[in-house]
Amino acid sequence: MLNSYLESGPDKDELDDGAALANWAVLKGVGLPKLREQGELRQGNWERLWSPVTSVLEGEGFTRLRPLQVMAMWEETSKDPERFVRLLGKDGLLNPKEPSGRNRGRKLRESLGRIRPELRTVRTVTRFEHSGWKYTGTAFLNPATRIVRLAISGSQPCGITGSARTVNLNLKGRLFEDRDSAAGLKVQILDDEFKSQGCQLRLNDRLNSLERLAGGGEAKVSANLNLLIRDEAVTGRLQVDIVSKQAGVALLTGRAVYSVKGEVSRDGKLTAELLSVSTSGSKVLRQGLEKEGNITGTVADSMGSGKLFLPVLKDSLNWHDSRGGNRRAR
Repeated sequence: MLNSYLESGPDKDELDDGAALANWAVLKGVGLPKLREQGELRQGNWERLWSPVTSVLEGEGFTRLRPLQVMAMWEETSKDPERFVRLLGKDGLLNPKEPSGRNRGRKLRESLGRIRPELRTVRTVTRFEHSGWKYTGTAFLNPATRIVRLAISGSQPCGITGSARTVNLNLKGRLFEDRDSAAGLKVQILDDEFKSQGCQLRLNDRLNSLERLAGGGEAKVSANLNLLIRDEAVTGRLQVDIVSKQAGVALLTGRAVYSVKGEVSRDGKLTAELLSVSTSGSKVLRQGLEKEGNITGTVADSMGSGKLFLPVLKDSLNWHDSRGGNRRAR
């Protein structure tokens, strides 16, 4: 079933960001190959599994039929039982034109229906670790319905964000006989689902302080900072409001909105640019607010702090994750 799935892989909408692409690459290159190596998944004896069907075939005189083959015929003719008899006739196993032949076919189908509950399901679980990832794999087979399921889930802790990268793959298929394949069977995939999540963390801060302006004088500065970390990528938004009242000068006001684009290293060093999206207010302040700024800092254990630099201000601002929601003064 894995081979069939790997021919196409996840849908495009399941690989909609960099984290999903990276996690799928790890699962495909490491997780799935290691899953194949797990001895715990090799449980159950194929002949013993189908022994109730084999006994019926021998007792009813249909030894040329194979268990998986005949159970597929049984299920495919559930809405038209007489078609089961016709299929046996097509294979030369009976004469459907003769009453005795039709009765043999009907009796075989009834006998198979009675022993279906005796076909035992097989469930296995395996757990393993590799490259910092912890995986759990499960496999399930129901011979009566020929349904097979395979699932693997993995997680890797993110020291920076305090969360974890996760990946989950669930497959559902149905077994069919395939005499031309090495295994003698094939799997039709009925359903598949791939889910993934990268290391993700939101950081917020609200600042309210008195600062020196780069052009001289002081101003009251209020700022709302929102950062989103997804693996190594940092995005977000910063809004800054400035009010300056100086002797002999008209009241100066300014507002700017910045987009945040940057990255965070594996050891938690954050660097990002502040790109001006919109500005308003007094011309003298707008000229400074329109210039690019930057953010630096450190992120660890789901917390972050650092420096925020804006050309309109003489000094950098200190920022610190304050998801408690309280406005703080510098």
